[in-house]
Formats: sequence, C-alpha cells, structure tokens
Amino acid sequence: MSAGATSADDGQQAKKRQKRAPLWTPFVGGDAEKNDYNVETDAIVAFRHLASADGALKAQIDLICANKALDSPEAAVMATNFVRKVVVASPFITLVRSIVCSRVNKTVAANTLTNLANACGYDGTGDLQTSISPQAIAAIDEDKLATEIIKGFACFQKAKFLRSLAQTAIDNPTLVSLERLNVLEDRLVLEDHALNQVNGVGPGTLLNMLMCSGCARPDVLPYTDSLLRKFVLGDDFAKQYDIKKAEGERAVCAKLDEETAAWKPWRSIGAMLAFDEKNALHD
Repeated sequence: MSAGATSADDGQQAKKRQKRAPLWTPFVGGDAEKNDYNVETDAIVAFRHLASADGALKAQIDLICANKALDSPEAAVMATNFVRKVVVASPFITLVRSIVCSRVNKTVAANTLTNLANACGYDGTGDLQTSISPQAIAAIDEDKLATEIIKGFACFQKAKFLRSLAQTAIDNPTLVSLERLNVLEDRLVLEDHALNQVNGVGPGTLLNMLMCSGCARPDVLPYTDSLLRKFVLGDDFAKQYDIKKAEGERAVCAKLDEETAAWKPWRSIGAMLAFDEKNALHD
C-alpha cells in the first residue's frame, strides 16, 4: 500500500472517530468527596444506601445477598464479593472486557475472556485476567483473534478494536494507567483527547465504564448504556424517546439523572447492580 493511500485511510478513520461523538454528553461526575473507594469497607455501605434509595435496586441487592440482613457480616461479605468482581482496578483490563463482552450474554462473555486469557498464556492458576496484557494481545494474529477467540457477534470489529487498544497501550503505557487517570476529574477523563482517539474506545459508555470499573470512581453514571437505560426507564425507553435526535438524547439523559438522584453518591455501584439485573453478573 502506498504512503498516500495510508494517509488517506488514516484521514477517513479520524473522520469516523469524530462522527462517533454522542449528540449530547452530560457531565457524569457526582457529588462524592473522593475519587475512589475501598471495596472491602465501602461495598456494604453502598448496598445499604442503594437498597434504601431504590426498590428495584433493593430487590437485586437482596438476591445477591441471599436476603441476608444488610447489617449482617454475611451480607457484607457478599456485597464485597460482588463489587470486587465488577471493579477490576485495571483500566486496560476494563476496556478489554468492555470491548469483548459488548452486546453478548454472560456465558458468551465469560467464554470469550477465558479464550483470550488462554491465548495470552494463562497457566490455569490465579486470576485469568492477569495474563491479558497489551503485548500478549498484540502478538495474536487479528484473524485468529476474531475467528478463534472472540467469534460470534462483531468478532472482526472487536478484534480490530482490541489490537488497536493493545498497540496504543504499548506505544503509550501511561495512557490507561491508574497513576495518570486517578489525578483527572471525571469530566477530564471523558474529554481526554488521547483516550478518545483510541479506535474502539471513543466517548460514551466505554469511558464511563473505565471510570466505574477500572478506576473505582464511586459516583459515575454511564448515561449512554442501554442496559442502564432499560433498568431505569423500562425496556421500551427507545419508543418513548427519539434518541437519534439531540433533543431525544437530552431528554433520556435528563430523566436518568432525575431517576437516579437518590443513588448518589454511589451511582457507579447502582449502575453495576442494574447491569447485574439485566445480565446476572453475580452468577
């Protein structure tokens, strides 16, 4: 391929990334006084608050905690285990999980992550996610990554996104590091130019999930996530709002903000519980 053709392709990709920007991006940050939280001590605190704030969340919390009283040691352990599972404290792994698990059910997602870990050299001991590194992903042929590891829905696109993310992390190791992200306010993470240029990441849900799961921010609401929207607004929310238009998107986000106000300052965990209700993450 000629240098001119490569330059033209790069220009087209840049235009596509610009077009991916949402019609309206609300400020996702909350009123929490801290940028992160301690999973071991704060999980049950968040569960108690959310259970008292929202009946639907209480039902999900009761399910996760096997109907144990939320002031019991058993419930505290179950709450901690749930939050520990969804908060991985690794921005890179969070983005990998978000890409490969997008729009597939929990079984497919788990199998895909296992396949990826095995391809990255997982030896069967410890947390399989620790074997997933930028270097290991970059070493996998893109076609193999798509057809043998990811498979199924959007496998070629996901493989391309994964390889792009891996190469970016190799070229710029600090880009998705906790050390770098932890000093940025919520809005600045969303608006970070370098992150928004990573193919497959961009603005919206993935960066919100990065803050919720990879950075353990306590009060981030992934406004653009369809599972959260269905949990809060109902499965037919798309019929109520024309989200293809800016005014419809604004209305959805404003309604989400209103309906989840009582979740503060634990909207991140509230969102994780909403995802759990729709996809049974705790199984």
